[in-house]
Amino acid sequence: MKRAFALLCLSLFLLSPVVGQDKKKGKTPSAPSPEEIAAAMQKYGQPGEHHKLLAKYVGKWKHTDKMWMDPSQPPMTSEGTTEYRLMMGGRYLVQEYSGAFMGQPFNGMAMTGYDNFREEFKSVWVDDAGTGMMTMTGKFDPATRTLSMSGKMDEPMTGERDKTFKMTDRWVDDDTIVSEMYDTIPGKGLVKVMEITATRIK
Repeated sequence: MKRAFALLCLSLFLLSPVVGQDKKKGKTPSAPSPEEIAAAMQKYGQPGEHHKLLAKYVGKWKHTDKMWMDPSQPPMTSEGTTEYRLMMGGRYLVQEYSGAFMGQPFNGMAMTGYDNFREEFKSVWVDDAGTGMMTMTGKFDPATRTLSMSGKMDEPMTGERDKTFKMTDRWVDDDTIVSEMYDTIPGKGLVKVMEITATRIK
């Protein structure tokens, strides 16, 4: 109820300039009714079919990671675990990743949701190897059972900003996911730099 009331007040506040403009022009104010606002809030705030995909991730997984620092050389390999849980009534998926990077412990966290208004998945990633935040958006393809997301990232080692990257999660079956990350390499475009094969533990 508190959330609904806060959003209602915010909506009415944002609409007030429009109403004021109508009055100045001699028009009848046409602000939506509280019932219309409540219906819109219900429509865009309710978890739906796309959120059921996020729920499929819930649980603990073990994974084998491959990373290519040089695409012409064999990848570095490591192992780790990932745990997923839902929050806020199934609206968002929280991922907690534990593994290794270049022989050192590596931990990361992501929060992913589906935006009913924009009709797309959104995700943000943070880790203890830096202080930046990676954000991405994307779609799910039921035919290939693949969630594809892309975004912009900074590369402190080279000074590059807003590099395009792409990530995919392909469901091999209900207990196996193959994730791939593609980075933008000058002169080569998007190149696969990471592959993670995750198997559900429980």
